[in-house]
Amino acid sequence: MKISIVFFGMNHDSLPFFDSLLENKDVDICAVVTNRMDLHMDFILSKKGIKEKLRRFAKYMVRKPILGFIPNRKKKDSTTIESLARHRNIPIFDSALLNEQRIIKKLKNLDTDLFIVGYFNRILRKEIIDIPREGTINIHPSLLPKYGGADPFFWTIKNAEKESGVTIHFIDEKIDTGDIIYQKRLDIEKDWDSEMLKKRSEELAIQMLKEVKNLFLNKSFNITKQDLRKATYYPPAGLECRMIDWSLKADAIMRLVRACKAYRGAIAYLNGRRVRIFDCEPSCSSNYDINTKPGEIVGLEDNWIIVRTVDSFIKVQAMICESNSKLLFEEINQLHIGNRFKSL
Repeated sequence: MKISIVFFGMNHDSLPFFDSLLENKDVDICAVVTNRMDLHMDFILSKKGIKEKLRRFAKYMVRKPILGFIPNRKKKDSTTIESLARHRNIPIFDSALLNEQRIIKKLKNLDTDLFIVGYFNRILRKEIIDIPREGTINIHPSLLPKYGGADPFFWTIKNAEKESGVTIHFIDEKIDTGDIIYQKRLDIEKDWDSEMLKKRSEELAIQMLKEVKNLFLNKSFNITKQDLRKATYYPPAGLECRMIDWSLKADAIMRLVRACKAYRGAIAYLNGRRVRIFDCEPSCSSNYDINTKPGEIVGLEDNWIIVRTVDSFIKVQAMICESNSKLLFEEINQLHIGNRFKSL
């Protein structure tokens, strides 16, 4: 006996979940809803479509200029949910068109058991949530009711939590408040960054999805209502959240840099330019001038920039955020002792 589903997820971020569902012989994927790379022509020509195309173009702009040293980056895998679905002849719906009645009608006509949502960036209307027979469930990478919201990996690392986890829950009309079906904990190691937490959470979620599928097939799950008095909700990690406050201690700054791994670094300003600090370590040397200000460059070691903090010194690597101009290239040896990283 199979369970029929529609999967909702983003083309790259949700790929591990979709891939695992494809491999499961007990799951029949009737359709996927994702951010299609090739928008429908009628949508492209609309005012909303033009804005959507510009948004996607801006998101995938490649930033090239560097300050100091950046390790070689692996080329992003071209495999997407869309490409896998096309290969399997699975119908694809564009997430940008999700609230149109013609799309909702098509989803209803699929007559599925379950909608599974994983790292999807749109809030579903009740009309959509109520379509499948068994309901709509979401994979959320935190121990709900704690760390509800769109960016738990960032906030969990930034806040120095020692554990996280994955919650699979029913979706209701609010954000991350639905009844819990299944939840598992995950210990966080000291030096993990947000990408490592994401990787470990995905591995755990994939295993949980297999178990949840069996729970639905056997009608053997018990739900737990969330105690919303204990709920914490965090917003997406916008620019202001990723800005380094140089009045903080070294540990807090290094945690922020690790939390910003998925954003290619925490934000600071140097000589009037916005930069990303993408790597950060404690500096073991005691040979630097302690009579310096937080954020001030006190030394240069190989590919590292040594910076004063309130309580110690740290080693950082940084890159300039702007792109498309060779004039922005600066080598580490062009920096000067006394230059200072600043907040906005």
